[in-house]
Amino acid sequence: MNCKSIARYAIFVIVIGIILWLIIISSGPIKCIPTVCKFAQKHNMDSALIMAVIEVESKFNPKAVSKAGAIGLMQIMPKTAKAVSRELKIKKYNKDSLYNPGINIKIGTYYLKKLLLEFNNDIDLTLAAYNAGMGNIRKWQEQKKEIPFEETRTFVKRVKSARVKYKLFSKFFNKRRNTL
Repeated sequence: MNCKSIARYAIFVIVIGIILWLIIISSGPIKCIPTVCKFAQKHNMDSALIMAVIEVESKFNPKAVSKAGAIGLMQIMPKTAKAVSRELKIKKYNKDSLYNPGINIKIGTYYLKKLLLEFNNDIDLTLAAYNAGMGNIRKWQEQKKEIPFEETRTFVKRVKSARVKYKLFSKFFNKRRNTL
């Protein structure tokens, strides 16, 4: 193979990869982007982080319910949602409200921001607390332990990985929008 053939092959592989990546990205979360952006801006949050949490927690299924009882896109526990809904002064909140994507994202984004502030913007601790609960994180910190739950370690890794994907997507999307 000569240099031109290698270069053409490399470009072909890159283009196919980008096309596949865009197909995967655009097959679901696009509907949530405006709501995510709205609440991300309101709480000065990274929309890519919120999108990543939604992808990992529910795969963008607003009807998702976990074995533990977490509900909706951001998989919020009803007890947590009730407390947060009071702080946000959401009128007529009930457990079924968590199936509403707008309410779920509003509560989840606020709660994620609250955890970020609580853990001094440490993404790992914030995500671990979102998954395993703030009480567990405090206990592990006191005992100077790493995250002992495999599920939580995996959650943190998966969200951080998905966040990178959404950051890249948002850069691509914003560049495209600015050139149209």
